[in-house]
Amino acid sequence: MKAFLIPPATVLGVSAVLLPPATSAPAAQTLHAAEREVDLTAGGEMKQQDCRIRKVIQVLKEDPSISLPELAHSCQISNSRLSHLFKREIGTNVKNYRVDHRLQGAAALLLSTGTPIKEIAYSAGYHHSSSFVRAFKARFGSSPACYRREHARKAVVTAGANK
Repeated sequence: MKAFLIPPATVLGVSAVLLPPATSAPAAQTLHAAEREVDLTAGGEMKQQDCRIRKVIQVLKEDPSISLPELAHSCQISNSRLSHLFKREIGTNVKNYRVDHRLQGAAALLLSTGTPIKEIAYSAGYHHSSSFVRAFKARFGSSPACYRREHARKAVVTAGANK
């Protein structure tokens, strides 16, 4: 559903008049840490999402090989705090999220291109295709070659049924 940006003062329940201007770095960080975006869940409940986690997700999508310390530094928080917030907000840790994102991209390439599996493995950030195949099989339940074959077969069957 649609998200609304709530001013930090509203989230904290304090009038904006009472907040000092963010002229120093610690004050700016405090205000930044208080910023939240409110999403409505399926049940109509309000769910707050930390803007730093949205930034981390965006950075991970752009550069999946970035390290946890680099991510934490970009958000101006410690590694452990980033890990804690990420797990709380997303439901999984940064490492598992990164692996899943890479494998989802690889699965899309398998279905949309005829690129060799070894090249897809490298583009997904794996240095050895055997590591890629092992991770892919653990995530999707079949090897990349079987996954491509099964989905190609399903596409043909679906296309034939639509005629």
